[in-house]
Amino acid sequence: MKYAELKKKYGLPDWKWIEKHFFFKPESGVPILAQVRKRIHEKLCDISWLLEPLIGSGESYRSYIERSMLTAEEKRKVFSVFKEIMSLIWESEALNVSYDEKAYAAWLKKVKAVWDRNVGTINGLCRKLSEGWRRYTRKEASTTYHG
Repeated sequence: MKYAELKKKYGLPDWKWIEKHFFFKPESGVPILAQVRKRIHEKLCDISWLLEPLIGSGESYRSYIERSMLTAEEKRKVFSVFKEIMSLIWESEALNVSYDEKAYAAWLKKVKAVWDRNVGTINGLCRKLSEGWRRYTRKEASTTYHG
């Protein structure tokens, strides 16, 4: 079925929105909604990979410094976005088990709502951390012996 027909049937986002945000070009022979779900899932996983160290306790040099660049309120916002994205990722994993056009369409509508609600926060966070790294100067540790 063509995407335009699915869009009309399920009230899906415009194709231009999908292309703009998820850089998607369809393949032939695979249901279009399965292809869209796969590409969106990949991007959501990429974003979750970036957000998780900002809220988690697993320590790395990067996460230690980046968490120090954020206020407590910003960390709460990051967690809220992370939670919504992880919910979409796990729902996508469940959809991947078997193709159900109606369930895929419902998921895609959720993605649009979550994306549109959070894209500004994600972009702002990326800009803030980029600027934080640009300005970051490593603090030298004291090497005085205290023994």
